Amino acid sequence: MYSKPVLTGGACPVLVKKEEIRLLSGNEAIARGAFEAGVKVASAYPGTPSTEILENFVRYEGSTRSGPNEKVAVEVAIGARWAACAPWRR
Repeated sequence: MYSKPVLTGGACPVLVKKEEIRLLSGNEAIARGAFEAGVKVASAYPGTPSTEILENFVRYEGSTRSGPNEKVAVEVAIGARWAACAPWRR
């Protein structure tokens, strides 16, 4: 049995099975969306309200890193991006 069409990301309605519908918090939805968009590394500073995003991202196959401060968290994110763009990885 299917629910009513649900708009997802694009303009095409998608039928979703009722068993698959889950109520998520905003941070859970961000973590799930990042995973489904192909994000492999998440980096954060644990002293922020967005820490729950990183905690939820751990449930998926991605890698997570918590830095001791904002600067380290940004450096990890930049390093992950550079590693993904490295010519030897293509």
